[in-house]
Order: sequence, then structure tokens, then C-alpha cells
Amino acid sequence: MRGADILLRPAVHDDLAQIKSFDVFGGDRKGEIAAGEVIVAVSGEAVVAYVSHHRKFFYRPFIGYLCVHGDHRRRGIAQQLWMAVEDIYRPSGELFSSTEADNQEMLLFFAKNGYKPSGHIDNIQKEAELIFFKRL
Repeated sequence: MRGADILLRPAVHDDLAQIKSFDVFGGDRKGEIAAGEVIVAVSGEAVVAYVSHHRKFFYRPFIGYLCVHGDHRRRGIAQQLWMAVEDIYRPSGELFSSTEADNQEMLLFFAKNGYKPSGHIDNIQKEAELIFFKRL
């Protein structure tokens, strides 16, 4: 999948070092990559963003992490990755994701892209984790 100078492809083990260089989330993506649950955005030879997805949230399609390298933000890369995951799960007819209650950027992203609030989970992080849903 291509957009401007960005290539989207499934992540491979060799992408781990580049992902770790900008990943703001805890843990590492090794297991998710091995399971085929990560898509990367590549510019030239550099991995500049990734999205992880799975069916481990009550066996429902779920986007777990989305991270774009700071030097590559505001270029539509997050949107491209998100749409790629929506395409994967379109046959299931639904997609879930979440963010912390104080993450204004993601809250706007969900609203802009047709995601509806679907509840919250307290006491996992500092802020409540808000769950969002979209019928695909």
C-alpha cells in the first residue's frame, strides 16, 4: 500500500530497532510482529510509524498502538495506517480502540473518523482508558 512517499507493509523482525527508536509505548513489539499484528509505514529505508492490531479484546478487532516518529507527524501517515487496519477488519464489520481520557489528539481523531464512545476502564493508567467503536 502506498501514499505519497510512504509504503505500508507488514512489520518484520528487522524493523524492531527502528520502531524502538521512536516508540513511546511500554513493552516491545516483538511478539506482535511475530504474530503478524503490526503494520509499518516506511519512507525510503526508514520505518517512520507503526500500528498494532489484534483480536484479543474480547475476541474483537482492536487497534492497540499507533505511533508516528516525531519528525513525520502531521503528514497523514497515522490516517493511512489506521485505514489499512480498517480494511483488514472490514469483513468483521467492527473495530475497537482506546485512548487515555486526556489524549486530546486521539479523541479528536476518533470523532473525525466516525468512532463512537463505548465505555471506559478506570484504574489501569493515570487517566481513565476510553474505549471507542466503529461499525465498518
